[in-house]
Amino acid sequence: MELRRGSIAIMNKALLTRYLALPQPDTKVIATYIWVDGTGENLRAKTRTLDQEPQSPEEIPWWHFSGVSTGQAEDSNSDTYLKPIAIFKDPFMLGQNILVMCETCKYSKEPAATNKRFKCVEAMKAAYDQHPWFGLEQEYTLLDRDGWPFGWPKGGFPHPQGYFDPKPIPGDWNGAGCHTNFSTLAMRQPNGIEAIDKAIKALELRHETHIRCYGRDNDRRLTGRHETANINQFKAAGIANRGASIRIPRQVGEEKCGYLEDRRPASNCDPYAVTDILVRTVCLSEKDP
Repeated sequence: MELRRGSIAIMNKALLTRYLALPQPDTKVIATYIWVDGTGENLRAKTRTLDQEPQSPEEIPWWHFSGVSTGQAEDSNSDTYLKPIAIFKDPFMLGQNILVMCETCKYSKEPAATNKRFKCVEAMKAAYDQHPWFGLEQEYTLLDRDGWPFGWPKGGFPHPQGYFDPKPIPGDWNGAGCHTNFSTLAMRQPNGIEAIDKAIKALELRHETHIRCYGRDNDRRLTGRHETANINQFKAAGIANRGASIRIPRQVGEEKCGYLEDRRPASNCDPYAVTDILVRTVCLSEKDP
């Protein structure tokens, strides 16, 4: 059920193409349901055939899967529901076949604990009038077929931990982050630097809370070296300072308006969790107890 191509298909693209090109009735639509599993990082998928092409997510039936297998439920209540949220054309199956992005819900049809999107949507609706914008720079590591970073020498380094690992190889080089550019309407307007400064002060007060939402094993990346601030302390923002927790781009400093860059999120973060906590801290003025 994990969203990966089999080894045979990877080795023989002609074989994969042959099966993808099999004829399909015009009245049938293959819908691939996709969701984030219990790791918060990996994708899972299930496929079913629909009798007609849906025009909206509401026309697609809910489905279910074993949440035990994906780390999202206990044995006693293993059924976990898939709630269709968005539809996209399937670039692999082509035709009128679709990819269905889903939220996960518990057996009671309430949002599952790993369903970060639901909470994020609540925050975005509450902050709608502040027009928050985001730009997430999610870095990743290209791995060769043997699981080693592509183009790296084969000897002398520990084995990597994963594609989106924030520091796949220990040593004197940069890790992988998800630098998040963030602004509100007030920040983008003339003299918006005042709103930016206010936001940074609010972010400093909730540093530990944000770190918990910014990805696993981030302590191996946020060391205070390699263009990072130390994970254990909030380093005040600086103009064009990539060693700060929050960076203010030089152009923003010169024009006195624009956006801030939160450099703390790791490459394996959940974008819903990151954008949710930013809006709750900056726009909704939520504070820690």
